Amino acid sequence: MKVILQQDVRGQGKKGQMIDAAEGYARNYLLPRKLAIPATADAINTMNLKEKARRAEEAANRAAAVETADKLRNCTVKITAKGGANGKLFGAITGKEISLNPFPVPKWVKWGLFSLTMLISLFILLVYGTLFYGAFTKTWGYDWSLTMKNIQYVFLKGKQIWNSIRYGFLASLGASFLAMVLAYIVQKKQVGINRLLDFLGILPGAIPGMFLGIGFVMAFNAPPLELTGTSVIMVLALLFWNIPTCYSSATAGLQQIGASVEDAALNLGANSFRSFKDVIIPLLKAPFMSSFVLSFLRSVTCLSVVIFLYAPSTTVGTISVMVLVQSGQYGEAAAFTIVLITIAFTVLKLAQWVLGKQGIELEL
Repeated sequence: MKVILQQDVRGQGKKGQMIDAAEGYARNYLLPRKLAIPATADAINTMNLKEKARRAEEAANRAAAVETADKLRNCTVKITAKGGANGKLFGAITGKEISLNPFPVPKWVKWGLFSLTMLISLFILLVYGTLFYGAFTKTWGYDWSLTMKNIQYVFLKGKQIWNSIRYGFLASLGASFLAMVLAYIVQKKQVGINRLLDFLGILPGAIPGMFLGIGFVMAFNAPPLELTGTSVIMVLALLFWNIPTCYSSATAGLQQIGASVEDAALNLGANSFRSFKDVIIPLLKAPFMSSFVLSFLRSVTCLSVVIFLYAPSTTVGTISVMVLVQSGQYGEAAAFTIVLITIAFTVLKLAQWVLGKQGIELEL
């Protein structure tokens, strides 16, 4: 059966091509999914007209490119660079030497923006500096003499710190992997529900964390999935809360991988699973680590999602901070906060160091 493809179909042809497909394949797959239309006389005529217009556009673009090339052929470009006595350059000509000069900005705009950003930076430093100093004072706001009792108190509550670390680690690892698989299906496979999967991947990002926590309490508060008060519900809630962040990172990474990379693996005999495992995953190492670290930072410092989910045995650091603030123990609360922030940024620096050893720059 002759059909005209409306989209690129792997192994069949490109958009706009007319192919001879098996009748069952065409009627049961291509036509219902609107990947192709029957090659009627009108459709063929339309296809020929589009092809003629495409060729005319390509010819015009080619002629314009040739004209531009002729103009550039007679142009002389001078680039100044340092060289040695023998006339050889000390280094290569890079994009820095051939880049355009920055657009001139009035001084009042430049210094105005600089002053604004400096004020914001100083305010942030003031907040964190006060928090850090308060973690080592005896009585917040009254006795500012230094002490280590607040830090010692935090380490006495080591279980809550450990809960924050392990819940954050498990949730971030699961969210990063699940989002990578989801992004791979949406970006690289045609399963008929790609738009629905894409919507589901970003949906948790539109739901406030508190509402997400309430939803988990209502959904898993009775048999057969009675998870309220357990570590499992804490990990699951943080996992789904972080999926939009990880999904965006994985999608951006996959969009930089050309289809020819996976096609080459498939042509060499690898199936889709092996292609994903041996080709795609190694190329997504940086996006995976970026999403994992960012999710861990969010999970360790998250309060809204877990506030309705915790039990005495599953209390995390942020819950302890809230309870301490409510009871007026600001020094202990500041110490708890400093420890959580230190853990989060230690993980960030460790990930940057590990990837840096492999020549990969981690950007959040």
